[in-house]
Amino acid sequence: MIRLGTSGFSYDDWVGPVYPAELPKREWLAYYAREFDTLELNVTYYRVPDPRTVRGWVERTPPDFVFSVKASRYLTHIKRLKVDQEALERFLGRARRLGDRLGPILWQLPPRRGSASRRRPPARAPVGAGTKPARRNLA
Repeated sequence: MIRLGTSGFSYDDWVGPVYPAELPKREWLAYYAREFDTLELNVTYYRVPDPRTVRGWVERTPPDFVFSVKASRYLTHIKRLKVDQEALERFLGRARRLGDRLGPILWQLPPRRGSASRRRPPARAPVGAGTKPARRNLA
């Protein structure tokens, strides 16, 4: 199956070209989900979202919608993929709240990480723990 979506949905520049001017910002995701069936959540890179926010994403999208979640920069850029079990569980715990709508986890690595062949989370890291086996982690 091929899915079509974007990296983020909450861009003021999209008012007019994508969202009707009269559409309230709180309705943007539901409107987006009528046209696209997947979305990369960049917000998870910068902070772990509040459980109410995650619940709102689920409530505003149809059952077959899929979210790709960007791994926390704390894990990728600050800890440099060294396992911090507490931080990893906190991130994955929020991601799991997406339920069946949780798709791949995107691991954006720092530019100085090395060649593309080495740009993978280390095998010792429990990457994707708690997600379905069919889910893929992207680096």
